[in-house]
Amino acid sequence: MKIIPPKYLFKNLAGFIFVSCLAAPQIAHASDEYTLAEINEEFPPPFRKDFNPEITRVLVKNNIKGCGILKYRMNKKATAYEALVLCSNDNEHWKAYWVYTLTGKILGPMEPIAGLK
Repeated sequence: MKIIPPKYLFKNLAGFIFVSCLAAPQIAHASDEYTLAEINEEFPPPFRKDFNPEITRVLVKNNIKGCGILKYRMNKKATAYEALVLCSNDNEHWKAYWVYTLTGKILGPMEPIAGLK
């Protein structure tokens, strides 16, 4: 299973989950999904493992469990506001989340795309 990009969720759920104040909704199709190359372009490697108080605040606010081990990448275009976060409790089974620190919203959990490390 691939991660469904926020641009697809904007089209289908705008106003229901959240409305981004960072970007206007884009036209997308049901087949639109991020490839690993697109994720690496928009959320450049490597994953960071340092403590991020804003990401932690949003995870706690949204009652996200299973993040004993957390790593994240910030969006290069909205570095302070959008993160791709991977959470695990055993370093083997991971869940992916889109975390929006400005709005305090989260999309997920989702299965991480294959090869995302």
